[in-house]
Amino acid sequence: MAHDVGYLEGGMCNSIEQIVICEELIGYTKHFMRPLEINDDTLALDLINEIGPDGNYLSSDHTRAHYRLDWYPKLFDRSNYEDWRRQGARSLRQRAREKALKLLETHHPEPLPADIQVKIDSIVG
Repeated sequence: MAHDVGYLEGGMCNSIEQIVICEELIGYTKHFMRPLEINDDTLALDLINEIGPDGNYLSSDHTRAHYRLDWYPKLFDRSNYEDWRRQGARSLRQRAREKALKLLETHHPEPLPADIQVKIDSIVG
């Protein structure tokens, strides 16, 4: 359960940037808390025996087929300093704000089913 997403000041205020940052952290946590899949393919013992302890696994077909299964941040920047500067030197907060504003502009949630909307209206109305 993720609680207090976007809260600042002990819940006294909220931040759209912090909501986006929390979403990234929740995605990271969900990815690394999932059960491990252990089988011949994920263990890759044949590849380990073939390449050995000093070999290059990065160029193997197996690595190319599986490396994208790992979690990669969409918001956190893992660039080195020079690349980060070259790309505009935007802070985490700036990147989070850009993403939040884009989501607010483009996201269109599905409407509630009519019977649910009627129930809510009867409670609120």
